Amino acid sequence: LDLTGGLTNNLAYRFGAYYQQEDSFRNNADSQNAEVAGGLLYEISDDTKLTTTFDIIKQDLGGNRLRGVPVDNDGNFLVAPSYNANEKSDFQKMDALVLQSILDHQFTDNFSVKTQIRYLNNDSTQQYHESRGWATLDANKKPIMGDGTIKREYRVQARANDEISLTNDFVYAFDALGFEHEFLFGGDYHYVETEYSYKLATDKTGVGNLNIFDLNYGETDPSTYTLQDKNTDGTRANRYGVYVQEHLHFNEQWSLIAGLRFSQFDDYDKKTGFSFSDNAITPRAGLNYRPIDSMSFYLNYSESFNPASLTDQAQDIADGFLDPETGNQIELGMKNEWLDGQFMTTLAVYRIEKQNVAQANPLNTGDDDGIPALLNLGEVHSQGVEWTLVGDLTDNLTVTANYAYNETEVVKGVTNDSLTNTFDSKHFANAPRHQAGIWTRYDINALDSAIAFGMDYVGEQFSLDGQIVKPHTIFDMSWTTQWDQTQVRLNLKNIFDKEYAVSGFSERNGHFPGEPRNITLELSHKF
Repeated sequence: LDLTGGLTNNLAYRFGAYYQQEDSFRNNADSQNAEVAGGLLYEISDDTKLTTTFDIIKQDLGGNRLRGVPVDNDGNFLVAPSYNANEKSDFQKMDALVLQSILDHQFTDNFSVKTQIRYLNNDSTQQYHESRGWATLDANKKPIMGDGTIKREYRVQARANDEISLTNDFVYAFDALGFEHEFLFGGDYHYVETEYSYKLATDKTGVGNLNIFDLNYGETDPSTYTLQDKNTDGTRANRYGVYVQEHLHFNEQWSLIAGLRFSQFDDYDKKTGFSFSDNAITPRAGLNYRPIDSMSFYLNYSESFNPASLTDQAQDIADGFLDPETGNQIELGMKNEWLDGQFMTTLAVYRIEKQNVAQANPLNTGDDDGIPALLNLGEVHSQGVEWTLVGDLTDNLTVTANYAYNETEVVKGVTNDSLTNTFDSKHFANAPRHQAGIWTRYDINALDSAIAFGMDYVGEQFSLDGQIVKPHTIFDMSWTTQWDQTQVRLNLKNIFDKEYAVSGFSERNGHFPGEPRNITLELSHKF
């Protein structure tokens, strides 16, 4: 339900409520989600307006700490995609509150400011089972899959977050030296305080095994487990930055945008007193050329800086700290309009280089064995091409098509010398080389209806452990009709009920399955 309207000449409101309850195609999984949201827009004067919003979110997910489905090395599911290592009693629950205010003020026709402040509070609890790997090993300590028995662990986690962020942007437009300028300068600040607790039980402390071929849910009782207190801590994280950007219009054909950002982070562990910080200056620039109205070229370059969270750091392991992820990207593209705007195409080629990408360590089993849960990869390169087309084949038939080619490889190993063979593959996890899609819609004007049909293709991928994630093609369709202010839409996803994996995880947790055939009927009415 979504309501909006004016209360006075200068005050407007919006109020919405949402509720969803559904079962999952995965065993022992269901969900209930509720949200109430609203806000006020107050036009204080012709030059100033204030927008305030709130969101109250309540989430109750049963058996929904979903991992993957076990596969063989060729990417074939060993059991049905409905498999889930969770028990019926497992759950995730979360309550959240989000408050936000945005103040827009126009000092003059050329000078303005936008100030945004946001507060977030959430509390979550989780209790769930997940795989620790196959229960039986051969003489060479290789897993034996034949009997289908896996070991599991049981986790009890609680987390509370308080976050506040502030962004302030000033924009000044002026003419100088015969050119048009749009100069932006500002800063942002983000503070997060977290409380976290984590307890663990394993097959050694009471957790029963699960047979994936003959599922024996309910034979293990969490109330009998011996839980070990693994980690109770609290963290404080500060992220802040200042930035400037210049948008320069040389003439109707040429324009340039360039900017610099200084980023700083400071993290502190309240329990241990451990802290770390870092900073970086990252540039970005873009050049745009429009030789004719129906064609434009652009060239972009940018650098990135993304620190790892304190909770991901292996504080008790020498040389186990995660460095901030850094990277750079260059992209060259062309946009065209064809046949007086009947079709639009975009073609882009790019290259991305990232250093210190954090990835899950496949050698980590959750035991206190000195093996970090995450590792920095030395360097990852990605390059490719993307193409899109949007247009009208006839007055009634529209089409959207896209294709992407992406070549990604790990060009250097992990930074931890004791684990140099962990990522010796050239394949980066879950990075398909080919992706393509097409979607067509035909309008039946005499019936105020439309029917649409489309497909999506994703090429071969690899999991963190190098297991193949097989390519797949999924077909969808929809039908929509309109009566005055009422709209009815029928969506049919995965028409042929294709069994496929969306992506890979680890060998012990399997691949993430895609949804089976899904039919949704939507009814909406505007009052």
